[in-house]
Amino acid sequence: MDLKYRENSVWKTTGMLWLGVAVLNLICLVFLFIGLGFSAYTVIVAIIISCNVALSIVIGIYYLRLNDITYIQLENDRLLVHKGLIRLKRQINYDDIEESRISDNKLILLLTNGKEVEINLDLLKIRDFDKLNIKLSEHVEIRQAN
Repeated sequence: MDLKYRENSVWKTTGMLWLGVAVLNLICLVFLFIGLGFSAYTVIVAIIISCNVALSIVIGIYYLRLNDITYIQLENDRLLVHKGLIRLKRQINYDDIEESRISDNKLILLLTNGKEVEINLDLLKIRDFDKLNIKLSEHVEIRQAN
C-alpha cells in the first residue's frame, strides 16, 4: 500500500521558483557568450552555469512532482520511508520496531538497534495516517507521548 505526500502549494511554488532560477541561469549563459565570446574563462564559467541549470531543473521537477511520490510504502513484512531526492528509501522491518510513539505531529519508531526513525505526520493525509496506524498496530503498540 502506497501512502503519498499530501498536497502542498508551497512545494508547487518552490518548484516553479527553481525552474525560474534555471531560466535566469540560461539567460546569464547567453549573455556570457555574447559579452565575452569564447575563451578558456568563458568555457569554465559556462560549465559551472550549465551544471547550475541542470541542478535547478532537477530540483524544480522534484518539487513539482512531490505529491506524486510515495512517502511511505507499506508491505507485508516491512515499510519503506522516502527520505528525499538523493537518499535511498529507508527500509524498516516490522520485527525491528521495538516501540513507537507520536510526539509533535511526528511518529517516532524506536528500532531494536537503538536508532530512531521519524515520520512527519504533517506530510500525510489523515486517511493515509489511519492506514499507517492500522498497519503498525498489527505489529507494535503506538503510544502518545506526554
